[in-house]
Amino acid sequence: MKLKIAKGAIIASLVVTLYIISTTNFTKETPNNTLTTKPAIYGKAKEAGNTIAQEIQCGFVVLDFYAALCGPCKILKPIFTQVAKELPSIKFFTVNVEEHAALAKTYNVRAMPTIIILSDGKEVSRASGLMNKTTMNNWIAKHTKYTTH
Repeated sequence: MKLKIAKGAIIASLVVTLYIISTTNFTKETPNNTLTTKPAIYGKAKEAGNTIAQEIQCGFVVLDFYAALCGPCKILKPIFTQVAKELPSIKFFTVNVEEHAALAKTYNVRAMPTIIILSDGKEVSRASGLMNKTTMNNWIAKHTKYTTH
């Protein structure tokens, strides 16, 4: 009996994971931290070829460090995307730590997902792990002058 319940739980977990993977639009980034595709950048329009290093030097920036196989990162992605669309005055970036290890090392990212708020290139705050949309909005509003309310 316990084995049947465990098998059922495993199958349900796999179905949820496969759904998340199938509905997630993963960001494609080019080498050398060059961002050229729309999903990598949210907020103000960016010129193709700008690097993350160039973009984070002015204004408020929110960086989402993720790994492709990280379950919590996949759950956080649509929340991050929605908040980014609601706050067009802030630059939002997703950063794949496997493709941009040097940038992750620069910010001492040890867990995924890790979200970092920068102001004019300097770290203001960071959070690791999942958060819901309300929590993310409140956290960003606390550390920037912007709010979605």
